[in-house]
Amino acid sequence: MSMYDRDWYREERKAARPGVQHETKERKRSISAMTLFSVLIMILSASVTIALLK
Repeated sequence: MSMYDRDWYREERKAARPGVQHETKERKRSISAMTLFSVLIMILSASVTIALLK
């Protein structure tokens, strides 16, 4: 799913249900937090794997 498709989908959802702009903003923040968390876990597991291979 490209960035354009996601933006279009979000705009469609916003148009379908007015008054949920704040809710989508909150969800976006939690999604970004989850993404950061998963990236941290990936980096940690990669470094552990490298340490074990040495």
